[in-house]
Amino acid sequence: MPAVENPYYIVVLLADIEQTLAEIYRAYARDFPEMAAFWSRLADDELRHGEWVKDLLENLRIGLLEAEGSRTNYEMYEEYVTYLQHEATAAQKGRLTLLQALHSAELYEKTYLEKNIIHVFTTESAGVQKVLQRLVDETERHYQAVLAELKRREG
Repeated sequence: MPAVENPYYIVVLLADIEQTLAEIYRAYARDFPEMAAFWSRLADDELRHGEWVKDLLENLRIGLLEAEGSRTNYEMYEEYVTYLQHEATAAQKGRLTLLQALHSAELYEKTYLEKNIIHVFTTESAGVQKVLQRLVDETERHYQAVLAELKRREG
């Protein structure tokens, strides 16, 4: 597989995704105090994920991690970041109902999983692979938690 011309850019975009999700979930925590603990937990997780993603920069630098050119679509990452930033701006205005916020969160987490956003990277390092897998696993956990809340509220 060909290497990505600038894999560092992908990491920066991934960190932006995590940071923006945290901003959205913080806004939801503010707007829905009855679920503040739920949204704050998701926001805290996203911030932690962002730190894990930033740590990937060092792994790229020392050669423990590579981004595969055949799996890279910079535009997809850029569009997702732009979309999430738009959603964060909307969330700051506080005009969503709780069900709308839950449906939005479902879409954010589902998109991350379905687009295999983290799978652009390959590594032979068991430690780095563990971090990548944790990012996927925690996104799946978020998705399932949001689905459970939706089911509980929609019946």
